[in-house]
Amino acid sequence: MSKSVLKLKLKNTTPLLVGWYDPYKQDPMGIRATEIKGLWRWWCRAFIAGAMYDQNMLIGKDGKDVYL
Repeated sequence: MSKSVLKLKLKNTTPLLVGWYDPYKQDPMGIRATEIKGLWRWWCRAFIAGAMYDQNMLIGKDGKDVYL
């Protein structure tokens, strides 16, 4: 099985400061892959939940067709 490669060209439109254990300093390591992964997961969940809400799929109901 081959792996897919996705290349993205992104532009940051907001201030991007990486925090550290000391709130008055920036992390010398910069942005880590785990931070990007966490942000990506958060935005995907928010986007999917919003789309499901718009389609009335997040209503409380009984049965096998309940998504969340």
